[in-house]
Amino acid sequence: MPNLLKASLTRIKKDRLFWGLAILTIVFALALIISAYIDRNKFNEIYKTIDFFPRIGIIIGFYIAIITSIFVGSEYSCGTIRNKIIMGHNRKNIYLANFIVMSIATLFYILLFILVVGILGTILFGKIDLSIGKVLYLVLTIILFSIAMAAINVFVAMNVTSKTISSMINILLVVILFYGCMVVYGILSQPETTNQATLTEEGIVYEEIPNPMYPSKNMRTLYQIILSAIPEGQAICLNADEADYTYYPLYSIGVIIIFTSLGIYLFNKKEIN
Repeated sequence: MPNLLKASLTRIKKDRLFWGLAILTIVFALALIISAYIDRNKFNEIYKTIDFFPRIGIIIGFYIAIITSIFVGSEYSCGTIRNKIIMGHNRKNIYLANFIVMSIATLFYILLFILVVGILGTILFGKIDLSIGKVLYLVLTIILFSIAMAAINVFVAMNVTSKTISSMINILLVVILFYGCMVVYGILSQPETTNQATLTEEGIVYEEIPNPMYPSKNMRTLYQIILSAIPEGQAICLNADEADYTYYPLYSIGVIIIFTSLGIYLFNKKEIN
């Protein structure tokens, strides 16, 4: 395992895509803060530095989908994985080495984003007014749901030989999960009652009636579990600043364990030419 990790880390450090995404992360962070600063001066909006931390969740899924598919797919196309197996490396270790490296890359992007946002945001919007414990827990939550995304993408990339196909599947998966969670979040955001306009002889009368789109108690619980269990759902809720993310890390750890275990199982069964 140490040799596999060392080789993969050396390779990713030389990867242009890896550093290109790092530059995009910095650009995204700068654009986000500068845009907010302009809005504050123009429209008297109130911004807090801590509110920008979850914004990385908007793009990190696409980052991971792209770099994981290409990084792992290149190992298939170049015969690297086959050579590792021939040299006697355990398939489980090969899978875990790639997952760990992708997790490290994910962690790097998140910490880079938070560093830029934290420094510039503090200068422009003032110090973070939360305790260190709460800030660290929020950052941990963001890191874990991002690594959960990586676990899903590695699962696909390690079991789909074609780099092109795995890239398409992973990107499409991120899009479907993101917009699916947006729909679920929209349902949960429905008000319990709505106003109905009725035309009478005295004019238009508004009556408050139950909202037919408001989900039942059981359905709300189900939708909340879906949003909590899916990494993209956590990202959406955190960005809406309405989430009780106390248990989010547990859901993320569960996703990581499930997809990594299943991925290793399928990879062990996979025939590699």
